[in-house]
Amino acid sequence: MYYTGNFDETVDVIVVGFGDAGAIAAMTAHDEGAEVLVVEKQREDARRPNSRFSGGIFLSPNDPDAAEHYIRELYRINDELYETDPAVLRTWAMETSQNVAWLGSIGGTSEMYLDHGEHRHIEGAESIHMFRPTMHEHPNGTGRSGWGWGLFKFLTEHVERRGIRVQHDVSAKWLLEDGTGAVIGLRVNDHGRTRNIGASRGVVLATGGFEFNPWMKWNHLRVNPTHFYGSPENTGDGILMATEVGAESWHMNDCSARVVAHFPDSGYPGGVMLDIWGVEGGHSASTMTVRAETAVTLAVADAEVSVDVKDDLPGVLFVNRYGRRFTSEIYRAHSLYYELTDMNTQTLELPKVPSWYVFDSRRLGLSRLVPDMAGPQVYGMAELLRGYLRACGKHRLLVPMRLPGAAARAVRAGAPVRDRPRRLPAGRGGRAGVGLAALRRQLREPRTVRRRRADRRRRIAAAVLHLRDD
Repeated sequence: MYYTGNFDETVDVIVVGFGDAGAIAAMTAHDEGAEVLVVEKQREDARRPNSRFSGGIFLSPNDPDAAEHYIRELYRINDELYETDPAVLRTWAMETSQNVAWLGSIGGTSEMYLDHGEHRHIEGAESIHMFRPTMHEHPNGTGRSGWGWGLFKFLTEHVERRGIRVQHDVSAKWLLEDGTGAVIGLRVNDHGRTRNIGASRGVVLATGGFEFNPWMKWNHLRVNPTHFYGSPENTGDGILMATEVGAESWHMNDCSARVVAHFPDSGYPGGVMLDIWGVEGGHSASTMTVRAETAVTLAVADAEVSVDVKDDLPGVLFVNRYGRRFTSEIYRAHSLYYELTDMNTQTLELPKVPSWYVFDSRRLGLSRLVPDMAGPQVYGMAELLRGYLRACGKHRLLVPMRLPGAAARAVRAGAPVRDRPRRLPAGRGGRAGVGLAALRRQLREPRTVRRRRADRRRRIAAAVLHLRDD
């Protein structure tokens, strides 16, 4: 917004958003001698940035050159073309390799979480080391410490020690420009009052993504609705302000995502992370009986645990809307989204939307289905899944069932959905009692629909034959 008026106040640097990125930007500018003001639209007593929802895992490669090769391979289209400028990838490798040292320099602590990248077949994956923050005990009574909640609390304390001003419940509305197009300040809504704040050295936008902006999700993502676990305040404000003053958008349709569960009646509008195999929620090899001759390393999602394949692994299946298995359940957490959103171009449908998560009673005995180290449950929300399992006869999303030889559960995973699946018929007491074959039948299309599809395929085949004959 072009602006020529006076400012209500002027500082050197304005930081918009008070999560991890905003806190570190404010600390860095302050330590370089700048007067800093942080504005945050959430109330101080109800502040839930994505930084507190996240697991807080961060990368710190031990070899920048190997890490650069690894990340270049991920972004390489061919020998001459990359999705991201190689110079940016080089900077990423050099800067992230200093993360552990930087955190330690300000008194933070962390521990190795994983000693390789997610895609181990790519050269350089062994240089990608992941670390988990270990500062501060969680507020939910679980005894956990660190993760995203602990890291954010630690950074918040550093901002407070430096005396950096933070104004809560203040929403940024417009970046202010002078006649040359340079950003000179910020317009905010301060408890219903419009204020114009000057920034003599710059404005930093650290406002997160657009996970809870329906319009932006419709325009940038593959399918809709898509549910994320994170702060409902992430509505793309900074992105919209930046594009308004001429910034170009970049990689807006890229999405690093796993399957999550969505519970509309929980009061939380996003998705909830599921611990698919019972290993991400804190389960470790020390709690299992592992026989050396049958033990393997299970690389699943963000965890790697030695388990006895025969005796320790639960029974787990991912099935599509028709009850058909479609992928390896030992999945890659940050790229499964692309497999879930594939369209069947013959039928013009998304067969994996929605998907279902089917597991046996062994999984229930390993750990909580919803891990408590990240997501909204960090704040002491009710035990989501166990409550829903008990009440599932009245709820459309979770359906208990009896599989041969095991008490099993089917949970609709939170892949993006366009329409609601059919409700399975209830048995005695409002609870469904079906086997896997029955589940498949109930998830499939009605017979009349299948017949119509078969007839259409025959007509198309006949037309193709006719064209070939001609």
